[in-house]
Amino acid sequence: MSPKPTRTVPFHDPPPQKSYKETIAKVKAAGRDKPGDLSDTPRFDSLPEPPPPEAPTSLSESTIGGLEALAQEAERQRLLQEELEESAEEKSKPEKTQEQKVRAAIEARCSVLDIGQYLMGGELLQTVPIVPDKLVVKFRTVTDLEEVYVDDALSKDEKMTGRQFVRRTNEWALATHVHSLNGVKWAKIFDGDGTVSDKAMDQRMGNVRKLNSPVFNLLMTNLSWFLDRVNNSLTLEALGNG
Repeated sequence: MSPKPTRTVPFHDPPPQKSYKETIAKVKAAGRDKPGDLSDTPRFDSLPEPPPPEAPTSLSESTIGGLEALAQEAERQRLLQEELEESAEEKSKPEKTQEQKVRAAIEARCSVLDIGQYLMGGELLQTVPIVPDKLVVKFRTVTDLEEVYVDDALSKDEKMTGRQFVRRTNEWALATHVHSLNGVKWAKIFDGDGTVSDKAMDQRMGNVRKLNSPVFNLLMTNLSWFLDRVNNSLTLEALGNG
């Protein structure tokens, strides 16, 4: 059986019935008006500027009044929102404890810390009216010599219990940090040669041990706050109060 002939598929449409030349000739014969002389035609980039837009018509007094009222109401709502946010923020803050209230009241009565004097002279004093006119203490900062003296004294008491050690440490802290109590100065710590005086330290420890327990505890608490203020002031000084 002989194979069927293969069909040829063209890749373009067949040419039109008439030639392209006849089509072009008809278009030319139809004719079209040609543009006239273009010599006076302006360039696009030299066309005159368009006229400015017409000014808007003025608003009526009632419209202006209405807009002002809207603006005032928006401002009132903004202020009200700020007040609500501030009130919520205040309510969200935890209430101060009794200790925080006492500390704030006492610190408001304290004398100003002179950090410049401390850095130049090596000692910083602050008067702290714990109970005004009844319990007023003046605290002082201590030197490294006093710290070494206290460490040596504590190391000699090897048989102390933990509670005794804490008590003794607190006693030494008051003995060295109190400058005066209710206007009475305590013994000067250093001898003429710059060493720590054993006699002065004995007198100071005697003053501490004469204190009743509530006063002792008040003094210890305020000594801790005093040392906090000193450290915070030194930090602010180092940062340039910024």
